[in-house]
Amino acid sequence: MRTCMRFTIVRLFSAVVLASCFGCAHRTFPLIRPEYHQSRQDLARQRAEEYFVKARDYDRRGLYQMAQHFYELAYELDPQSGILRQLLAEKHIQLGQFAQALVLIKGDKDIADLPVEQRRVVATLYMKMGQINRAVEALESITPLSPEEFFTLGFLYESMGMADKAVINYRRYFDSEQGHTFLVGLKMAQVYTKMGRYEDAESLYVRLDRKFEGNKAEILTGLGTLKLTAGDTARALDFFRTALIVDSTYYDAMRTIAQIAIHQGNYSEATRYYEKIFDSDDPANRIYGRTLALLYYYGKEYDKAESLLQSLLLETIDDYELHFYLGLVYAAKRNDELAAIEFKKTVALEPGFSDAWQHLCYIELRQKNTASALEFSRQYAKRFPESAAAWRTLGYVYSLEKEFGPAIKALQKAVTLDSTDAAAWFDLGAAFERDSQFAKAADAFRKVLRINPDDHQAANYLGYMWAEQGVHLDSAQVLLEFALSRDSANGAYLDSYAWIFYKKGEIEKAYEYILKAAAVITDDPVIFSHMGDILGARGDFTGAIEAYHRSIALESSEKEALEEKIRRLEERMRIPVSQEMNEEKKR
Repeated sequence: MRTCMRFTIVRLFSAVVLASCFGCAHRTFPLIRPEYHQSRQDLARQRAEEYFVKARDYDRRGLYQMAQHFYELAYELDPQSGILRQLLAEKHIQLGQFAQALVLIKGDKDIADLPVEQRRVVATLYMKMGQINRAVEALESITPLSPEEFFTLGFLYESMGMADKAVINYRRYFDSEQGHTFLVGLKMAQVYTKMGRYEDAESLYVRLDRKFEGNKAEILTGLGTLKLTAGDTARALDFFRTALIVDSTYYDAMRTIAQIAIHQGNYSEATRYYEKIFDSDDPANRIYGRTLALLYYYGKEYDKAESLLQSLLLETIDDYELHFYLGLVYAAKRNDELAAIEFKKTVALEPGFSDAWQHLCYIELRQKNTASALEFSRQYAKRFPESAAAWRTLGYVYSLEKEFGPAIKALQKAVTLDSTDAAAWFDLGAAFERDSQFAKAADAFRKVLRINPDDHQAANYLGYMWAEQGVHLDSAQVLLEFALSRDSANGAYLDSYAWIFYKKGEIEKAYEYILKAAAVITDDPVIFSHMGDILGARGDFTGAIEAYHRSIALESSEKEALEEKIRRLEERMRIPVSQEMNEEKKR
């Protein structure tokens, strides 16, 4: 019975199911899918892929900075992606951001722990960053090195001054199948020359001459450089000139000959070669225009220098050096107004150009614009507080303005900054002397003569100062004899020498040398004042009075004193000789 009951229930359940399926008791049951929650890591990776797609799109459109931005966003979300790291590093390199690229590629790892290809990239980055030692370290860790890498190592070692290692690596490149070229052999010979291995260099030049045809001028120039480095200038010039016979347009040989000529003070020869270089069809040689202009200047061809500098300024109007050189040319031509304009342009374009400030101060002085010169010299010293030249210039201008206190202070600052600045010591001595600090003045001039024993101007100044004081006359005479041995026709020195003899009471010798001084310098009131005193001591009162009048006519600063001397001499001339002798006896 139980079995029958179970069967009936099963049949009833089946009927209900069938009825529901065919609409008798129809119901719809919901479809329940399994829930799926994305992890944060998956979401980040998905977002990184979207940024990556955008970055690639910007790359294709040439918008590299935007591409870099999205590469960075992608890499922040997926820092484990080697592809993103590589692409972002490439983008940093493309934009010149080498340090950022290095961090991405190397990280905290040692170079030895990086794969070989990454070491190569790291070496390149270090080179681009100027970290030569680390670039060498990276390359030296690579095994085996390619021929190009040997050449790179040679170049790096050469730039580090390690010529021995440079030539080893150049040799490895040279000995490789692809490196056996004329240029590399030439490079090796040049390194041998720098090392002083002249025989090795010359032997290599001979081998190159035999192996490679059509490079005779380069080899001859290399041999010339070798001889020049070895100190044989005459033989070097022979090689350079022979190179120009082989190739009359070989500019390296021309430049070297011109440089030798400049060193020897032969500006005309140097000018001739630089004219050929500058007038060539090679646009790269335009850079030698300023060199040629300076050669014209030093050769006193001022019109040519002016014309060339003006043409160069048409190409680069903001080139402060060209304005400075043009200022020098105008100053040499005594066109002080235009010179001042060019020097002012120079300091406006480059306030840090010290020489221009100094020349501007002196050109203002030459125009007698002392107030302007003083203002510029103050600016000069303020802008260059550690420059002895700036303080020397300021002290010199103060001295001209007769402000000896500030002059001495500025000049003491100059010699503190540079105790070997003989010009500053000279100006300091002059300022002390004009301020009546004679002992300090003598010390300053002695310092000049210790720095430069051949400074005859300082010897003259010190000797004349002692003569004026009537002290150390024997030493003063020695100093003036030294000065005259260096410049025997110098009127100022002859006057000083005459004045020493006058102070020593050797009137005839004084007379001999004062006549020589007056024959050389005809417009110095001091010389004619001295001549008056010497002629008076000889009893030539008429000649003395004439000399005093001439000194006054030349605007002597001692006009009143000279007029008093004239009055006394005229009185003496009115007194009979016998009466004068009686008065002398009474005295």
